[in-house]
Amino acid sequence: MLKKEKIIELIKGMNLPLNEFWITSGAALVMHGVKESTRDIDLGCTENLWKDFLEKGYKFRVAEDESSVMEINEQIEVIKEWYVDEIVYIDGLPVGSLES
Repeated sequence: MLKKEKIIELIKGMNLPLNEFWITSGAALVMHGVKESTRDIDLGCTENLWKDFLEKGYKFRVAEDESSVMEINEQIEVIKEWYVDEIVYIDGLPVGSLES
């Protein structure tokens, strides 16, 4: 299970442009302090960052809800253009707001 400190470490280690992604789902709840841990990290991303991942050779699958999902590693999945209503910054990282 991933706690807040590990989420921060993993995401910062990816060295992604801050305006191209946002933390969402269970990892966002951990970042907000609602949950203590989560099993994985889901990131929403822009079309631009999605293309960068494709150019690096990452593959994607289409989920049941028709969203495009890319597994970066066992702990991180990126969902193409999975937008949230509002992004807040927690410990320097973009996170979907609780309302989102």
